[in-house]
Amino acid sequence: MIAGLMRYAGSAAKVRALYGKRLSSEDFRAMAAMRSVPDVTAFLKAHPGWRRALATIEPSTIHRGQLEDALRQGMLDEHFRINRFMFSSGVELYQEPILRVEQEEILACYSRIRAGGAQGGAADGSPAYVPKLPDAYKKSSRIDFKALAVCTDWDSLLAAVSKTGFYPILSRLNIPESGLPDYASVEWVMQTYVFSRLFSIAKRRASGQTRRSLEAFTGAQVDLINICRVMRIRSYFAEDWQNYISLLLPFSGKLAPHFLRDLYAAPDEESSYRMLRSSPYRRIFEQSGYRHIEEYYYHYLYHFSRRMLRAPMPSAFTAIAYLTLMEIEVLNVIKTTECVRYGKSPEAAGVFLVGMES
Repeated sequence: MIAGLMRYAGSAAKVRALYGKRLSSEDFRAMAAMRSVPDVTAFLKAHPGWRRALATIEPSTIHRGQLEDALRQGMLDEHFRINRFMFSSGVELYQEPILRVEQEEILACYSRIRAGGAQGGAADGSPAYVPKLPDAYKKSSRIDFKALAVCTDWDSLLAAVSKTGFYPILSRLNIPESGLPDYASVEWVMQTYVFSRLFSIAKRRASGQTRRSLEAFTGAQVDLINICRVMRIRSYFAEDWQNYISLLLPFSGKLAPHFLRDLYAAPDEESSYRMLRSSPYRRIFEQSGYRHIEEYYYHYLYHFSRRMLRAPMPSAFTAIAYLTLMEIEVLNVIKTTECVRYGKSPEAAGVFLVGMES
């Protein structure tokens, strides 16, 4: 046990040092005041937290999409660097980023197939999807990325993911005459699979503080995603509740089984928020000033991860917390860059930067 704690402490020290190099609130304010995407890129390239990821980028010729790709690749590279100094016995605990990125890649490919109709691909004959991931990630995944890049229909997409855990659930979807299942159904079964895996990993591979943190983190994500969906359904699909209830994740963290139905049945939005302020997540929903329900979700991810990163007793979850914070930072940079591109401040554009209120 003592040896294990020493290994965790050493790893936690490295992770905390990495977090010390991340962007500050002052950095985001400086970027928001810039006049162009190249200016933001040059700033990031000189920053210790992003210098390595942007080393080969030429700021003067970059556009927003290229910067976003570089940031995401830098985040994935960080994931693999952290794994190299984490213990081999805990590798499965760090599957969350991989599972979620695999889900995003498959959905991105499927979006292109749907946009191109039954033939897939773009009008100019380009591939249905062009993966933009580091080679290290591709080697660790069971997705056939060469096959994914030339998918033209549902069957070819299934063939590209046939060696992954996503294949059994995707292959069981009902296929309409169009040959393409509903996008929302594809997203739901994949997201359900990812969270079921994360709950299983916590139960089978973790113990002590790591298990408690991972279960709390995963359970809260599920609860908050479902809360966000219920509130969206109330706002935009009130007459079709029964058609959308199937899109709620079939898991629960702290919420009672009836809570989501009661939340939907509340007479008005203010009543819904009163329920949320009396729920197990009251401390999250007591915050004010957020314009969108999803902001509460990211508020939780940020503050829970910060708390775990600074916990006096380090655990394997320390690295997961850091990776979550890095992902949030990437989202903040993308939002800030988009505001700069259109010449608006985040406040004027109604953009929420996670963690900037602290």
